[in-house]
Amino acid sequence: MLLARAVQHAEYRRQPTTLVFRLFLAVLPCILRAPISFPPISLFGLLFWICLLAEGAWGVKEPFSYLMVDDCPTQLLRYASDRQNVSELAADARQDLPKRTKMILFVVPGNPGPIGFYADFMKEIYAGNEENIEVWGVSHAGHVVLPKHMQKPYKSIKRWFSTEGEVEHKMRFLEKFIPKETPLVLIGHSIGSYMALQITDKLKDHNIVHTYLLFPAIERLARGINAPMLEALATYLRQPFMALVYSVHMVPAMLLKRVFQLAVRMHYGAGKETFVQNILSLTSPSVMRAIIDTTQDIFKKVRRRDDDAIARNLDKLTFYYGLNDHWAPREFPMQLRRMFPRSDVRFCLEGFRHAFVVDAGREMGHIVKGWMLKQNILPSKHGHLTAVSQLLREPSSSLPVTTTKTTYPMVQRSATTIDITGLSSSTLQPDSSSSSPVESLGYLENTNRTL
Repeated sequence: MLLARAVQHAEYRRQPTTLVFRLFLAVLPCILRAPISFPPISLFGLLFWICLLAEGAWGVKEPFSYLMVDDCPTQLLRYASDRQNVSELAADARQDLPKRTKMILFVVPGNPGPIGFYADFMKEIYAGNEENIEVWGVSHAGHVVLPKHMQKPYKSIKRWFSTEGEVEHKMRFLEKFIPKETPLVLIGHSIGSYMALQITDKLKDHNIVHTYLLFPAIERLARGINAPMLEALATYLRQPFMALVYSVHMVPAMLLKRVFQLAVRMHYGAGKETFVQNILSLTSPSVMRAIIDTTQDIFKKVRRRDDDAIARNLDKLTFYYGLNDHWAPREFPMQLRRMFPRSDVRFCLEGFRHAFVVDAGREMGHIVKGWMLKQNILPSKHGHLTAVSQLLREPSSSLPVTTTKTTYPMVQRSATTIDITGLSSSTLQPDSSSSSPVESLGYLENTNRTL
């Protein structure tokens, strides 16, 4: 009883020190009353491991919901000022009920696709804009561990575990839960950018205001540095890899969780505990099968850039490329810019990795929030120009804002990006002596910096 109360109180306080201390007080009477023949050091060792494992038992509770999209169980992460449940969300989307007035930002994750990886990113965008927007995101079909009452046989929902299936999954969700008149902003990351582009092109009945494609993986994925390894895991190494997943899955969940938590803290510091549960999801054999199926299909389907979809929605698209992105070599954005001279193509100068959610989720959210203010997409009660100035010069959160004394020819600098929308098509033509289109743009060669 004392142990249960200690754990409950510590989870409420969400303080690891309190949890360990109260566990010690709860078990101390047992140690003092132990028989002399029983080695006390064993009890202290047992207590140590209990405290070590229980230290990671608490965590910040993100606002997850679980719902059905057709026959597919789906995980939703939603930041909003109200506390509507899933049935109320579905009811609001019906035509005969009042429409939502707030803009909704909808995040499409990369692969693997647990939306919990994007919690810091989504919270940063939502912070300070609670009265104007809501931030939603759904995990890819099959990419998270679901509550037992929602779990279904693998074969019954396997049709969703493909490129087209994941796109349809997001479209069906938007059609069911978001009214058509609601202002909608899509944010896609990695392969989620490909999905967001397809949704923007196909979901014509909805009021899609803008689409941001972050580190987009929208073409020729087989050229990626990690592509051969992932293709091998998805094909002829699939069975050995799944055997390894089954072995890891046999480890007690509490111990596995603690190991992952220690690893995350060692590599990325404090404040990354929200990652642990999502990493644990990847050790589930059913989840890993779905991820492998999705990955295998992505390599088959995502080859040629969909220029037709880009042309039809060019004014709504913003592309944000990394300078050293292993899924999008530097010539990809250059070729895109030559094909579409009016396209909004930007480059990351912060040195963020492709998987920015690992260690730069809040920083990336801060950048996207600045774009939306500058483009007058995100409403502000203080006025547009004032809001932009406050965000770039006096940010409400303690985030780094890029400043540089270096100026580059024909480049419009913002606080965090190079904006090449002002470059002429002739400027982007490769020099005859250069081995790639990027080499003729010397200012891009040495601009990759780290935070």
